[in-house]
Amino acid sequence: MTKKFSELDADAGPTVDDIVCTTNDPLGSPGSKKVTIANFLAVYDSTTSTLTNKSIDQDGTGNAITNIADASIKAAAAIDATKIADGTVTSAEFQYVGGVTSDIQAQLNAKGDASKVGTPVDNQIGVWTGDGTIEGTTGLTYDGSNFQLTGDIGITGTRITKGWFTDLEVTNAIVGSVTTNANLTGIVTSVGNATAIADKAISYTKIADGTDGELITWDATGVAAVVAAGTLAQVLTSNGAGTAPTFEDPSGGDPTVEAFTGDDTLIASESGKICTNEGAAGAVAITLPTATAGLNFTFMIDAAQTFTITAAASDEIRFGTTTSAAAGTCADNAIGNSIELVAVNADTWQVKSSVASWTVT
Repeated sequence: MTKKFSELDADAGPTVDDIVCTTNDPLGSPGSKKVTIANFLAVYDSTTSTLTNKSIDQDGTGNAITNIADASIKAAAAIDATKIADGTVTSAEFQYVGGVTSDIQAQLNAKGDASKVGTPVDNQIGVWTGDGTIEGTTGLTYDGSNFQLTGDIGITGTRITKGWFTDLEVTNAIVGSVTTNANLTGIVTSVGNATAIADKAISYTKIADGTDGELITWDATGVAAVVAAGTLAQVLTSNGAGTAPTFEDPSGGDPTVEAFTGDDTLIASESGKICTNEGAAGAVAITLPTATAGLNFTFMIDAAQTFTITAAASDEIRFGTTTSAAAGTCADNAIGNSIELVAVNADTWQVKSSVASWTVT
């Protein structure tokens, strides 16, 4: 039976020795020739062909891609750096070597000997030792926010020649002088070994401004205070220990008269005052200031109410030959009666004159 080539059965497993029919001219009437598969492959392998839309499976059995030269890879291939060696270097990291102009290791070696690096602890600042080794120092640390220097800065004569500090804490004494051109504000405080300000070193111009006419004094607790400004022609009058002085009208003119309708305490600056109980609806008790030689007060009864005069805690009242106890009193309630007391020393009030006999206890 005659068959066309296209009607022949396919050979599922040809070998290199199998024969393939060929013709010189398929359109004419040529004589038939024969060629083996080996002859065919020899011709095919020696022929340059261009593969189009073909995929080569590198992992396929027996497949291999060989003899690829630099010229075979196009310039715009953009091969990812992870395809190089074990793939641990990224393309971004690979690009870091773009500016290198010579051997990297040689450049690093020229910068310093890595064998000279010691073993510093976290936050320690490295310093060079005598043999050129960089070592961390326990006395000099920086944690990103705070710079701390522990111990002495250096040998005698060493000093910090320039520096700016926001908060500078010194735990021991500063020997020598500290100069600054900064504008310091706030309260000056000191802890530990502070350098005292020399006596008479502060000018009055350093004192805060006050009110014209006021005077500086200290109150009974020792705290600085001011004496309020007086008025025209008044004089500064002492009120005794423990009480601030005050500006008062000068004595020697007409005495001041004051009516007391309730209990009250006199002060030294009121010396010379005439005290009455005019208008009082009940008993009135007046306490004298601490006795100071020369102080004097007069008491007159204008209302039929008991009018009592009491000495200060350790003072006594002497009426003729009668002397009261400490913090003694004298009293009366008859209208028109009066008594004048004068301090003769630091603890005794003497009755200078009286109308009627006042009761002294």
